[in-house]
Amino acid sequence: MNFNFFPKRERLHQDRVMSTNLILKADLDDRILRWASELAHEMERMLSAYRPDSFISQINRNAGLAPVECPPQVVDCVKRH
Repeated sequence: MNFNFFPKRERLHQDRVMSTNLILKADLDDRILRWASELAHEMERMLSAYRPDSFISQINRNAGLAPVECPPQVVDCVKRH
C-alpha cells in the first residue's frame, strides 16, 4: 500500500558552466535549482583559469610577485587541490 500523499514533482534545470553541461534534477523548487546554477556560475567566475578577471588568473599572474586577496571559497578550493 502506498501512503505517499505528496507525490514527487521532479524538476530539471540545465545550464552550461565551465564548458560543461550542468544538469540538476531534484524534487526541489525551481528557485533552489536556479540558485544552485547561479552558485556554479559564481564558482566559475572565481576559479576559471580562462577568465582574466578570476581569482585563479590573478593568482597565476602574481605568482612570486605579490599576494592576492581571495574569498574563503577560493582559499578552501586551492588548499584542497
